[in-house]
Amino acid sequence: MTDATQRQLTATRAFLREFLRTDPFRRYGAHAVGVGRKLTGGKASRRIALRVYTARKVPEAELPAERRVPARFRWSPPGRQEQVAIITDVIESLPGHVQMPDPESRIRPVPGGVSGSAMGSGTLGGWVWDTLDDSIVILSNAHVFGYAAGEPILQPAKTDGGQLATDRIGEVKRAVDVDPVEGPSPWPLDQCNFVDAAIGSVTSSALIDLTVLEIGPAVYATAIATGGMAVEKSGQTTGHVQGVVDDVDYAAAFATPLAPGNWQTVAYCDLIRFVPSQPGTMVSMDGDSGALLFTPDPDSVINPAVGLHFAGADNGSYGVACKIQNVFAELGVDVLCAGGFAAFLDALADDGRDFEAALAASLFEPRPPQSKRRTLRLHRGLARDVQRRLRDSETGCQIVAFVDRHRAELLSMLLTHGDVRRSAVGALRPILRGATTTDRVFTYILGAEDMERVGLAFDTAIKTGSKALAADIRRLRRKLDGRIDESIGAIIER
Repeated sequence: MTDATQRQLTATRAFLREFLRTDPFRRYGAHAVGVGRKLTGGKASRRIALRVYTARKVPEAELPAERRVPARFRWSPPGRQEQVAIITDVIESLPGHVQMPDPESRIRPVPGGVSGSAMGSGTLGGWVWDTLDDSIVILSNAHVFGYAAGEPILQPAKTDGGQLATDRIGEVKRAVDVDPVEGPSPWPLDQCNFVDAAIGSVTSSALIDLTVLEIGPAVYATAIATGGMAVEKSGQTTGHVQGVVDDVDYAAAFATPLAPGNWQTVAYCDLIRFVPSQPGTMVSMDGDSGALLFTPDPDSVINPAVGLHFAGADNGSYGVACKIQNVFAELGVDVLCAGGFAAFLDALADDGRDFEAALAASLFEPRPPQSKRRTLRLHRGLARDVQRRLRDSETGCQIVAFVDRHRAELLSMLLTHGDVRRSAVGALRPILRGATTTDRVFTYILGAEDMERVGLAFDTAIKTGSKALAADIRRLRRKLDGRIDESIGAIIER
């Protein structure tokens, strides 16, 4: 993007807020507004425009002068005297609506992209990390889960054949409340909402499949949506579809179910609008609400999430998603590797349970109250303490950098690839098992059998992981060659 284009984008986004105050929905008959590249002959040009979306474009001659969208606005930004030309683009598209039922089957364990809900029907987006109590939770829309904590979540949803007795996978944990529009007024910026999102807890770790159908491991990374970005989603109705982001400043109002039978108009801002990458295909239909929006990463097994889909057009010509950064901020959640990798290492140190039970407790059980935490989770936090101590040496810093650089891929492999997990457990558990202090870890003497197990773990990860991960593992392995009968501390500090 050139400097001139960036300046125009910044100015148009600033003008959008002022434009919303004029109530363009009533004045121009628009159902949404946003910012994006101006369409010329159906193709995106290089010019940035204020987009006005209408259900049907009417020739100017048939419209009263006050109902016509000017070809450009002349606007003086706050604190500046000179005027800026804001180009406009009127785009014909169907109004969007929050998307509800469509049949889907029962799937166990439960990945993202499948039917499920606590209210109506929708899509279970995927699994994320709850930073408030260090546990893995399922993410979807609030209008799919509802706003009441404790409500049972079914997979498939009740409207798709789910039964409370057999298909309950968890319960609603919390949702982001929204403020409905109150009465006819100019666009209510003080009532503007940014997300339609909720999370649920799971009744058993055995139910969890940390992937999204036809997309891959999730959610281990995020990215900021930009105009023209390639995206994909897996929803229970349209399945796996590809699209392109064409507006990242989308604002619109939707009739939204705030409770069974209670539909109200809710205004949303700072949304993502995406269209099919292949004209004539559908990217969004009823039942897709709650699906996560990803951008493909050809250089990694991890595709970053960019949004949480919740609305779209009846004919599937476009979809609307909340930005994932807004979703995470308002719900208090993060990517799985925010705490999952440390939980894996802490489970290795737990001497009171077998590894799988300890890992399940670390990942899926919320933290107990502070007063009980020491007696129930003696090893929680050991991995983070070891990491802090590693930063005291050059080699240790390199190890920390390696883990941070590949955290998402490593955790995905450990949780979803049996050979990688078994070889890692075999190499690390003798070192970490029973350790409650960092001194216990750093004074451990690496014998010949230890190095053999570590070498097997390295070989398995190299065969399974990406080229970048394999290259870094080989560099790390060279630092350990010939270091038998030395303590971990001595190896790290040299």
